[in-house]
Amino acid sequence: MKLTNSFILTLFLFVGIASSNFLFSQNQFKTDSTITRVLELENNLVLQLKSNSWIEFLDTHAELVRFYIQNGNINKAKKLLSKLNEIPNSVYQEKPVLSIQATHTKGEFALYKGDISQALEFFEEAYTNSQKLEDKEELPAQLQLQLNKSMSIALWQSGNLTGARSFAEQSVLIAQNKIGEDSEEVADAYNNFGLIVTSQLPKNAKEYYQMSQYIYDKLQKENPKNKDLNNRISNKLAYTWINLGIILREQENYVLAENYFKKALNSFETSHNELAKAFVLNNLGQNSFLQNYFEQAENYEMQALKIYQNNYGQKHPDIATVYNQLGTIYEAKQKFSTALDFYQKALFVNTLKFESKKIDQNPLPTDYLNADILLLSLSLKARTLERKYNEKTLLLNDLKDAIQTLLVADKLIENIRNLRINKQDKIALGNRATEIYETGLRIAYTISEFPLQKQKYKEQAFYFAERNKASVLLAAIADTKAKHFAGIPDSLLEKEQNIQTQIAYFEQQIQTYPISTTTVQDSVLLYLRSQLINYQSQAKELTSLLEKKYPNYFSLKYNTQIADVPKIQAKLDEKIALILYAQTNNQGDNSQIYAFLITKNNLQINTIAEKELENDLVYLRNSIEYQSYDDFIESSSLLSQQLLFFDIPSSVRKVVIVPEGNMGKIPFEALFTESINKKNTNLDEENYSKLPFLIKKHIVSYSYSATLFIEESEIRQSTTSSIFLFAPINFESNALPNLNGTAQEVKQIDSIFNEKKIPTSLYTYKKADKAILFSDSLRNYRFIHLATHGNVNEENPDLSQIFLTNADGSTGSLFASDIYALQIGAELVMMSACETGLGKTSKGEGIVGLTRAWLYAGADNLTVSLWQVSDEATNKLATNFYRNNLESLQTTTSQNSSFQKIDYSTSLQKAKLSLLESKKFSAPYYWAAFILIGK
Repeated sequence: MKLTNSFILTLFLFVGIASSNFLFSQNQFKTDSTITRVLELENNLVLQLKSNSWIEFLDTHAELVRFYIQNGNINKAKKLLSKLNEIPNSVYQEKPVLSIQATHTKGEFALYKGDISQALEFFEEAYTNSQKLEDKEELPAQLQLQLNKSMSIALWQSGNLTGARSFAEQSVLIAQNKIGEDSEEVADAYNNFGLIVTSQLPKNAKEYYQMSQYIYDKLQKENPKNKDLNNRISNKLAYTWINLGIILREQENYVLAENYFKKALNSFETSHNELAKAFVLNNLGQNSFLQNYFEQAENYEMQALKIYQNNYGQKHPDIATVYNQLGTIYEAKQKFSTALDFYQKALFVNTLKFESKKIDQNPLPTDYLNADILLLSLSLKARTLERKYNEKTLLLNDLKDAIQTLLVADKLIENIRNLRINKQDKIALGNRATEIYETGLRIAYTISEFPLQKQKYKEQAFYFAERNKASVLLAAIADTKAKHFAGIPDSLLEKEQNIQTQIAYFEQQIQTYPISTTTVQDSVLLYLRSQLINYQSQAKELTSLLEKKYPNYFSLKYNTQIADVPKIQAKLDEKIALILYAQTNNQGDNSQIYAFLITKNNLQINTIAEKELENDLVYLRNSIEYQSYDDFIESSSLLSQQLLFFDIPSSVRKVVIVPEGNMGKIPFEALFTESINKKNTNLDEENYSKLPFLIKKHIVSYSYSATLFIEESEIRQSTTSSIFLFAPINFESNALPNLNGTAQEVKQIDSIFNEKKIPTSLYTYKKADKAILFSDSLRNYRFIHLATHGNVNEENPDLSQIFLTNADGSTGSLFASDIYALQIGAELVMMSACETGLGKTSKGEGIVGLTRAWLYAGADNLTVSLWQVSDEATNKLATNFYRNNLESLQTTTSQNSSFQKIDYSTSLQKAKLSLLESKKFSAPYYWAAFILIGK
């Protein structure tokens, strides 16, 4: 069995950007490789040290370290670094810029060794100190440029792509403004920027490579007699060819990619750049593998391996990358034992302490040089063990070894996620994590089929399924709780919120800025990015302070334990069932759907192979929105057979759905509990109220994960049962139709609360000002109701928005990125806008959009819509919903009674059934759009 194409592309896109020496040579160093120059530098260093000429000494020192690194003289570079200890502390105190330069050089050496975490620590220290200089002019332009380049490289290699891009763009601006528009440094910065955006924006990356190539060519033509310059640029052009080759390979243009790689290889052989040569051989190996030229691929990889070992010694992430690729070659040839040996070697060379060659052994999740490459090695090892079982041995121990490997990978994913800075980068990690968890689910389920292993591995299968649900959201909620219970002063919490608000603002400005091929040169955009970097640095410093000063915050923040089956069952009563869906891509062509039904005393797993699920989900939505009766019956019947293919116990009254992917875009309430034969049930005429809807038998609510559902909200900032009602009504300034019906909607809800003598705050028309939503008072409301237009941006979920107005009548929007920065104490948020429950489906996180943002901000329960519904139907459902909620409250005046728990899902079910039973609104179009996420 061959590896799937998607897996191969994921693998090689990752390893194609994994080489630290490649980044070093391409982006950081401008060395003269002649022996004469090296001898001159070494002599100068001795004289400068004796004469205490520290500024000159550090310049010479940095250049020599770079030369030794580029030429593989690691011992000389290490010995030279120790010379920094001979500089008195008084020198660093008097000239802080010298300390910055020394720290940066240490980071360069750590990056060369492949220790990305240590390199990033040094670079961050150097960059942060550079921002604290009272006289910014004291910082030389070249050092300023190096700091930004190094930050972009280290962040990029650690998976923080958003931050890497910001620093890469800063590098372009510095090079343009302080060195010159057509300088070699600008060309270098373009090349660096192109590399960093290759995986996200390959077309843009290609344009930047071409821009850098234009400048390099121009410099060579203008300086034909400058031998050093021409040699240096020839070397850099070779790196540009590699970059272009990588893009072409990902576009499956293997022949042209090979031409670029070989062109670069010839250049490096001429310049005797061994590490760069190894990187090209590595890429040629990938290129050959993707064309199924396995022997040729192995030959290239073995050449690269020999060079890396000669230069690095025994351990380095680049060596691990080659071993990973050799493993995939033998896996593709179905020589699984040999492949596993290579993956085990990859684990060994990418760790500090791990030494075992035994396949049943794995390193600790904290022992690594490059965490991302280690994660890849573990993933490949587990997959190969699974294939070995399926295709060769049928030995259960192979699957058990795979499970243990995946559990290490699971812990490593958490470590990596904690190192990600930007929310988008954390979510992007989910794409890689999903593959790990799907494999774990599939293997655990296979083992559970054996009689003696059943319960243990059924629970293990559930663990992997649950691990693939909203990890970033769970971590964010844990962080919020940690701040609340760790005794952090309000002043620091307010400072943190202000910083997050600024980050949200500048991210929003950048995301909405007009895009063009020259955007990277735009001074306005670069200003915005510099401000974003500044506030992100402040946020990181504040987080470090909180973790050090408040130990409870640190322990609570990272205590994001996943709920296991026994813990879930302990929280459920006999009337509640939780159904969690998961989907895996098998090693064949079909995808597999797993449905976990958990009740108080039972765990049931059902599976079904399904090719057409995505089409059927769209079919159901369309049949509801267009109110096509026959199509609805057909589509709902199809999905009911696929998703409700087990019997829910008769004792169960309430069902909690944890959907998978686009399942979150359909209302399960509109599925059927029994099969339908129209001819035998007198359903030929349109009569929705007679259909056997799930909502008639069960209360239904939704959750992003089982863990999120069972966790009781411990933070209650609101002190009364008051409601915040918000309806702009007029939207001429947004070029949108007015929502005149919302005026009556919020007025009626206001009246319902007034009847119960519960405080209300009603904001309509111009009073519904955006600024009110950012006021501290918002956290005091138990209920928040927003009646306005909404828009979901599936390309960029953070730009999903709720349309508002400003007091001056100008346009205003509450973006998802704004909501993330809010801090609310609401037990319920209802958005009666169109399609507020939709968003981008992200692997491992679910639907990312407005809904997720409100949960992130602190809402316990959300009522959102899956499509646009008429004003009249929305009005009836919303008012009935709130009336039902308040009826469940006691009428006593004690403070505790005002916080009697409300069963929002029951209230919503009653409101929906009242529409279903009416003649005018019985179609699911009217009542099924609104769903409850929460309790």
